[in-house]
Amino acid sequence: MDDSTARLQGLLDAASGGDESAYVDLIGRSRERLELLTRAMLRRYPRLKRWEETDDVLQRAMLKLHRSLTATRPTTTLHYLKLANTQIHRTLLDLTRHYYGVHGLGANHKTDGGNGDSQVADQLAWSSPSEGLPGDLLEWAAFHEAIESLPGDERDAFELVWYSGQTVRGSAEVLGVSVRTVVRRLNRARTLLYESMKGERPGGDA
Repeated sequence: MDDSTARLQGLLDAASGGDESAYVDLIGRSRERLELLTRAMLRRYPRLKRWEETDDVLQRAMLKLHRSLTATRPTTTLHYLKLANTQIHRTLLDLTRHYYGVHGLGANHKTDGGNGDSQVADQLAWSSPSEGLPGDLLEWAAFHEAIESLPGDERDAFELVWYSGQTVRGSAEVLGVSVRTVVRRLNRARTLLYESMKGERPGGDA
């Protein structure tokens, strides 16, 4: 376990022991990691970037995270990172509905651009976890639902590497499994997501 992960786990242990203030410190300690995650996710959605900045999205997500911590009370770093990911997802979804719903400002803005065509399935044939998120914001909901439907092991590995920005080795340490196991779970997750979005395996995969 790397130093940053160990520090987060220490704060989670303190919170579980009754130190409610540890949650505030936990969010503060992980702010940089969450900012990087939010920035990376938002960068892939230029249509939403037209209306929102990274800091604005992050602030909304952190408020959601703070409210959910006392109710959910995560006890492991993995659980905390998954909870943080979920809040960023929900914030992006809320903003998407706000701007691109029927009466949304973005949906009715003549110069917003974008043809709205679905490109998710084709883009899921990624070669690394830095490529291939849905091209249209309105596809995010379906993609997120597909992630939620993954088997637990595959979902945990996918979320850690893809959304949390963990390395494969770092994910293996968090999950307590081998690097080979994480790679196998990532490959399985990719295949399941592709099948969910299009109904067939990625071209060229065995």
